[in-house]
Amino acid sequence: RRSSDLGGIAAILRGACSISGWLLVRAPGESDDDAHARFRREKCIGVECDGDCLNRNLQIECNPATCPMGDKCQNRCFAAKLGSKVSVEKADQCGWGLFAGEPIAKRAFVVEALGELISEEEAQERLATARANGDEDYYMLAASDAATKGLVIDATRKGNEARFANHSCDPTCRLEKWRCGSQDRYGIFALRSVKPGEQLTYDRSEEHTSELQSRIKSR
Repeated sequence: RRSSDLGGIAAILRGACSISGWLLVRAPGESDDDAHARFRREKCIGVECDGDCLNRNLQIECNPATCPMGDKCQNRCFAAKLGSKVSVEKADQCGWGLFAGEPIAKRAFVVEALGELISEEEAQERLATARANGDEDYYMLAASDAATKGLVIDATRKGNEARFANHSCDPTCRLEKWRCGSQDRYGIFALRSVKPGEQLTYDRSEEHTSELQSRIKSR
């Protein structure tokens, strides 16, 4: 190689450090410790704020204190309340349903599912009480993660419009559990592009099947 090329390579190596077999190029004035910390942050969430972001793929919301994208980070849908425009309307054969009020892109955050997180045993008791009182209007969502199997989101008294999302074997959305700081939060995300006026549904058989699940209704 020409001496100028070798000199440039030598300059890069002088400004580099290594970690776990990776060669890192330090930014001007950056210490080895700072370069290592930057490497860990970038490897944690992905350098770009896109579909390759590791936090997003692991369903972990980014922390503004550590995300190198700063204000450009788009992986804070729960904290920033970046949901889609939706409406509650009458649905054929389902009573009420949740509908898209605007175009929704594939994988987009639609709405957070709010309610009381209770055990399956308590949900059974509440359903029995409702039936005894002749009350057929209850809104429960079985938590959608293996780690939370047996837990139910009861949105009957404390909930939002997400409780009107009906079941479908050919759904437009899915219910996901995300880690947001020290809390687990649940949201409805689009499985495909959704047009305005389309009903927003998800497949409840993906959550967990049980005797309780067969009796959970959304009306």
